[in-house]
Amino acid sequence: MKILVVEDEPGVKAYTTATLTNSGYEVESASDGDEAFRLYRKRGPYDLVLTDRHHPGMDGLDLAAAIRQENPRQAIAFFTADVHSGVRFPTEVPGHPRAAEGGSAGESLAEVRGSCHWSR
Repeated sequence: MKILVVEDEPGVKAYTTATLTNSGYEVESASDGDEAFRLYRKRGPYDLVLTDRHHPGMDGLDLAAAIRQENPRQAIAFFTADVHSGVRFPTEVPGHPRAAEGGSAGESLAEVRGSCHWSR
């Protein structure tokens, strides 16, 4: 399964990419929304686009909207460390199955598996 990870914090991006790669996923990554959208247009679709809510360029919601213009069936999941933001992604971007907010690596992997399953 091919996953695009979008995260601007280098440590979080490295950890997420390594965790997913070590779990058997093929992972590509981008540091901001603009880079992610260029990568998506060049190499997508993916089994899952896993994006942070806040990053430079297009934020996560704008990125999701742009990707959905290209491919309405693309599975997209959000993750964020900002659990106190009050943002509830599935209601902000119709059609998104879930958002992973905080939690352990195991919980995040369960979210990824669920999101990839949802996309099929």
